Amino acid sequence: TTTTTTTTTSSWSRYSFCRTGTMRMMTTLALMRCHNRKSLCRRGFVGVLAVARAMTTTMEKSNANERFAKNFAWRSRERFWVGNRAKNYSAVAATKEEEGDVENGGAETKKKGGKTKKTFANAPPQKNKWAQTAAEAIPDPTTLLNYRCSENLSDAQANAVLSPNPSFVRVLAGPGSGKTHVLVSRVQHLIEDQNVLPENILCITFTNKAAKELRNRLEKAMGVGVSRAITAGTFHAVAARILRKHVGKLHEELQRTSDFSIYDSDDSKALIRDILVEKLGQTKKSAAPLPMKNFISAAKSSMKTSVNVNARTAMDSALRMKARGGNNNNGEDDGKKPSAMMTSSSSSGIALLREQFDIVWSEYEQKLREANSFDFDDLLSAVVYLFETRPDAKRYLQNRWSHVLVDEFQDTSLTQYEMIRHIGEKAETIFVVGDADQAIYGWRGAEVMNIRSRFEDDFRNAQTFRLTTNYRSTATIVSAARAVIQQSEIPSALMSWDAIKEGGQDVAVVEAGDEREEGAFIATQVKQMLEDAGKKTKSSNSGSSSSIDILEGLRKKDIAVLYRTNTQARALEEAFVRAGVPHVVVGDQSFYGRKEIKDLIAYLRVASNSSDGVSLRRIINTPSRGIGEKTVEKLEEWVSRCEAPSLGAALFDRAW
Repeated sequence: TTTTTTTTTSSWSRYSFCRTGTMRMMTTLALMRCHNRKSLCRRGFVGVLAVARAMTTTMEKSNANERFAKNFAWRSRERFWVGNRAKNYSAVAATKEEEGDVENGGAETKKKGGKTKKTFANAPPQKNKWAQTAAEAIPDPTTLLNYRCSENLSDAQANAVLSPNPSFVRVLAGPGSGKTHVLVSRVQHLIEDQNVLPENILCITFTNKAAKELRNRLEKAMGVGVSRAITAGTFHAVAARILRKHVGKLHEELQRTSDFSIYDSDDSKALIRDILVEKLGQTKKSAAPLPMKNFISAAKSSMKTSVNVNARTAMDSALRMKARGGNNNNGEDDGKKPSAMMTSSSSSGIALLREQFDIVWSEYEQKLREANSFDFDDLLSAVVYLFETRPDAKRYLQNRWSHVLVDEFQDTSLTQYEMIRHIGEKAETIFVVGDADQAIYGWRGAEVMNIRSRFEDDFRNAQTFRLTTNYRSTATIVSAARAVIQQSEIPSALMSWDAIKEGGQDVAVVEAGDEREEGAFIATQVKQMLEDAGKKTKSSNSGSSSSIDILEGLRKKDIAVLYRTNTQARALEEAFVRAGVPHVVVGDQSFYGRKEIKDLIAYLRVASNSSDGVSLRRIINTPSRGIGEKTVEKLEEWVSRCEAPSLGAALFDRAW
């Protein structure tokens, strides 16, 4: 304890204190594992905690750097795992023999009975099986690092995780090869081995589910305090956080304030439906906002930034993207077929589309500005525009995030790529992970060339690592997937990949006459599998053997049926009901997609942003209070006469 106190107080500078002080505390913890040191264990443990608390309190009282205080407090609290693992490292420093001398190159020690035991060359002579000093209990940091990597990572994964700083790293990872595990291990390596502050790390994922999984793994690996200090989230979440702080610098161009609302897909469709009715004369029943909404989204995703872009430029960009293979269908189904003008490739269809797009695009952007709102695509475009026009904001964020890590990089659009490129221009590390053979989000504007070539073109001397071992699927499934990928016109970036799990049932391809026959076949197969699993369980309990080993322990929740669009669910549900198979439809509607939840969020949005007309129209008669469409139209006419910026603002300001 005395050694720890003396060293830490003398190394007061930010980085030397972190390195030296923490290593001394780790040394004290290692001594707790030594033989006949029970009293030291008690005194050392309490002493280290006392030093941590005292030093943290002293720094706070002297108005020291707040982030540094938090970092020290975390290190003193969260790194006790080294002491817990010291028993594993003690074998590196000392022999387990009670007596014997060690010679260079690894000598052999005689035991009673003539048996020999190999000892380590770097271990000093010992009188018992325990290390006597901290230097013996904990080897050098390189040995510690190699031990952790050998325990948790394959050689290919470790090579990617331990790539030196500064560096630009691209990890091409096949399915089931541990992409997220590698990314989390890289973050752990930066913090624990490179002394990088958690708040200097930015981790970006593609979906909210992936972001939650990433944060959970970070918490499990390094603790809650460290995980919260790291900026981790989706592209849109990070972009929203940036705009909340810096949108005021773009007030003239964006005409938004920091309390802006964010429109989801349903909000955007509702806004576009109103435009189709008001400006194009369509009825509310015939209006199909989804195709136009997808086209606007494609236009914004296909450009570096859509801020102050006119309708013609936006449409030309969207058409070019769709000519490369983009798709309007994203699995949503609003019950209406796209109109002919959205699907026709003839010159007349394009002309009609251009005419309507000009009107809808301009009105849509104007209504978003009036409502002080962004849609999801606007968030990304606005951030890129911020970087291109406001160097002070760009420099601030570059200084904050010196280490940038991106998961599922193959799914990034051009706008998302530009966002990463701007932040990473001055970064010490850019670490991107993805699979160029799994690029399935072309309909969202994803550019597979971002991971295949653009990253290497923009970041010279980038290192590339390949993870080709599948730890999740059986060899049969991997072989089938590889056979499909080999038919691609573009050669696979991974060349080849394999599985560690042998065997597996053959992949069956069944062609059905229609959706009812397909549903009946699936229900029959599932029912048969469950019956066979029951027979297997009974035979196992009775001690007899069976050839249906793969079904042993199979439960209903272990079986999943995947379908491409929501319209296929009905035929499958009817088939399961007829077959008497219990089932549940997963993901048909998310929690935030429920009417009551969306209504509640709409109330909060209106309370926060009175200009949000879409949210106001949603809740103005919820619960029912006798306000119909006619009343809303009269209110809007009244707003235009009293020159209020919006209906919500007029009501909140009591304009009457």
